[in-house]
Amino acid sequence: MRLRSKEPPSTDAPDTQEYVDELLLAFCEHCHLTARERVILKEVLQGKDNQNIASSPQLALGTVKAHVRNILKKTSTTTRQELTQLFRKG
Repeated sequence: MRLRSKEPPSTDAPDTQEYVDELLLAFCEHCHLTARERVILKEVLQGKDNQNIASSPQLALGTVKAHVRNILKKTSTTTRQELTQLFRKG
């Protein structure tokens, strides 16, 4: 039986963050995402919008949009929600 919740589990615990990082790395390798796309994906999975993502690693908004578009294409998803669901499914 799977436990479901509206919000993803808290990533405050070091073990949880380590586990999420390992899943993220495996997911990115499977989908052939670049290192920069992995950084952007992590931010998307945290629920950040393009503007907030652009401000954290000091990227232009257009660059973030291009990365998000590439991530969606490489993962065969069309929305951030689909992408998040795909990642959570593993």
